[in-house]
Amino acid sequence: MEAKKLQEMAEDFAYQLRYKIPSESRMHDDENPMEFSEYKKMVNTIESVFLNFLTSFDSCVDADKLNALFYGGDEGIVSVGLYEASRQYGGSEEGGWYYTNWYHVESKRMPYAEAIKYMDDVDRDNENVYEHQGKKNARIELFEGQHTEDSHQHYC
Repeated sequence: MEAKKLQEMAEDFAYQLRYKIPSESRMHDDENPMEFSEYKKMVNTIESVFLNFLTSFDSCVDADKLNALFYGGDEGIVSVGLYEASRQYGGSEEGGWYYTNWYHVESKRMPYAEAIKYMDDVDRDNENVYEHQGKKNARIELFEGQHTEDSHQHYC
């Protein structure tokens, strides 16, 4: 299959998948209310399908264009969440262990290309941060605060 046709099909898939996500206002619909946890699970599932698709064709398609379509929709405007790490002591079991919580600091909406530069700047600022405490992470997300539950356990 020629590259141009594959790119067109991939763009159509990203666009169609994006609009399978119900709007957040659906959660407040009086007739069919949706729990936030259900909404979040649905969105994360659709996002996983997209990311698996993108990984499969990454070398054959313009990934930036697909990401902009999927995360930004028609306008190409994406939501970028900024998170800060906080290392917490989890307990003394098995010699002690720690975990890292990522706390949502803010979300910004910006064009996709600007979001990529912003995320690179955040990564560059982390170069002198020891361990996880105070480290920042910026992610493109489908809705604000999507990744606030991330945590990783570290055993001593």
